[in-house]
Amino acid sequence: MAMRARRCAYLVVIAWLAASPVSAAAADTDEGLRARLRRVEAAFRQGDAAALRGCFSDRAKVRVELSDLTEGRGLYGAGQLQVIFARIFEQRHTRSMSFPQADIRIPAAGTAFARALWVHAGARDGDERTDTLMLTLQAERGDWRIIEMRSAR
Repeated sequence: MAMRARRCAYLVVIAWLAASPVSAAAADTDEGLRARLRRVEAAFRQGDAAALRGCFSDRAKVRVELSDLTEGRGLYGAGQLQVIFARIFEQRHTRSMSFPQADIRIPAAGTAFARALWVHAGARDGDERTDTLMLTLQAERGDWRIIEMRSAR
């Protein structure tokens, strides 16, 4: 039942992202948001958990749910996420990570949603996987910070 509800929630978010043309124009003009997403991409490509830490909110716990990579859903501080992502990047090597412009939305002032494709492989076995990462970002002190990160396959 919980899995069905989670899938339904992902589908709702994906449908909402696809149906929001006005917010796409706002995302085009927000260079600060694009710069933040480029830093997230670079941190994943380089396996740099310390760089990724700076992308997370430092004012609130970040909700994270990464299928098969974390122990379910949790709320974490930026320092905790640095440790978690150091372990993830040690186990999984990023082959590609990108946020297509069409998958970035700003539905309201101070809130943004972005969807990325993350292709990664196991450090030991080389098994390649593709995850869709859904990020919610919030404006904090003139910059954008991640407040939620979820994966879907």
